[in-house]
Amino acid sequence: MNIEFVNHSSFVAETAAVRLLCDPWLSGRAFNDGWALLSPPVFGGERFADVTHIWFSHEHPDHFSPATLRSIAPEHRAKITILYQATSDGKVAKFCRGLGFQDVLELAADRWYELAQDVSVRCEPWTAGDSWLALRGPDATLLNLNDCAIYLPEEVAGIREKVGPIDLLATQFSISAWDGNPEARERLEAGARAMLDRMVVHANATSARFVLPFASFVWFCHEENFYLNAFHNRVDKAAEHLRTRTSSAPIVLYPGERWEVGAAHDPAPAMARYAIDYDSLATRERIHSPPVPVDALVAAGSEYCARLRKDSDSLRLRLRFARQELRRRMATSTSIVGRAQALATLLVLGVPEAAVYLDDLQQAFRFTIFHGLRPSLQRREDCDVAMGSDSLRYAFQQLFGGESLQVNGRFRELRPDGRLALFEYFWLAAGRNRGERMSWSELFRRVLGGRRE
Repeated sequence: MNIEFVNHSSFVAETAAVRLLCDPWLSGRAFNDGWALLSPPVFGGERFADVTHIWFSHEHPDHFSPATLRSIAPEHRAKITILYQATSDGKVAKFCRGLGFQDVLELAADRWYELAQDVSVRCEPWTAGDSWLALRGPDATLLNLNDCAIYLPEEVAGIREKVGPIDLLATQFSISAWDGNPEARERLEAGARAMLDRMVVHANATSARFVLPFASFVWFCHEENFYLNAFHNRVDKAAEHLRTRTSSAPIVLYPGERWEVGAAHDPAPAMARYAIDYDSLATRERIHSPPVPVDALVAAGSEYCARLRKDSDSLRLRLRFARQELRRRMATSTSIVGRAQALATLLVLGVPEAAVYLDDLQQAFRFTIFHGLRPSLQRREDCDVAMGSDSLRYAFQQLFGGESLQVNGRFRELRPDGRLALFEYFWLAAGRNRGERMSWSELFRRVLGGRRE
């Protein structure tokens, strides 16, 4: 099996007659101008002529890039089979079929699919729409965990039991979302360490011979989130953790480099090239977003609420959000009176209002799913969360927009856990985007059991 590294979370695995391209994102920015590629891509154009299969781990734009797919010449698409996890909505599969790919294979869990003689794959979903892929060839087995949020050794061991001995593990090594304001240095540093610890858990629990640290070669390219680059784990740090804390050998590849699984490898040249890219961030141009007019924001908020309420029972929505408000108040209230008030919120099915301050408009707003977005006279320090108007509009325009905001980190919490009131709406929308619907029985089970969505 040969590996050609493409960029970020993308590589080509070649074994026997199969050339499988994983998660290609080759140009442009992702997550509403929040991410850009750390290193320049070298793959594209005629290179797709040799690709037999493309697999997407999940729908995030740094893994599933519609622009990249459209850039593939039609004659190449007609010879490529798309691989994707079986989903209830079939949205990704339908999109790819519409682009004229040779075939779209929706992979059901708990089974292997033969792609060619002696070559098979197995794909299984993980939380929040993610999935992992195992590729078994005649001479090696690859496990691609991309950025699956798997933390427990027993969870990883369960995957290894399904896959068998693993020669090469590919897994994420650095932060990939907001985890604190710029001043929360200890929290942000702890989050970065946690990503390295997770990578070590993956390596040790799989007993992989080699580990490819990847899915982290991006930079936060907007002026509102640039501070997060200071807490990004560099790949040389990831390689050092693999050397000192695992028995797996680190494989570090720069875009365009190739490696045969099992061959001797020196990661130093690639790490030196990445160091130049990391050091260049201070001089790179950052994105600035112009303000959005208030009337356009209010209209976008109204349309967003209508989409969330469509085909939904009003009482069920009120119960869902009242339950979330109860959990928040119970967690922060220490007095008997405070807890009694929290219980009263559930009894009257109170829906929390999110207080949002838009820095570029210097204006506060209130938001609920039933009343939309309304201007408020609140001061910035009395609001829950602050951001730019472009970020809020994007969150309203796309069901996945709020999830993108969590990833790109283009906001600030103005009080502890202040984002939660607003993000509960965003998480509901993200679930709808994945085709999720909650039954009455499931809702009552979560209300009574305290499980978080």
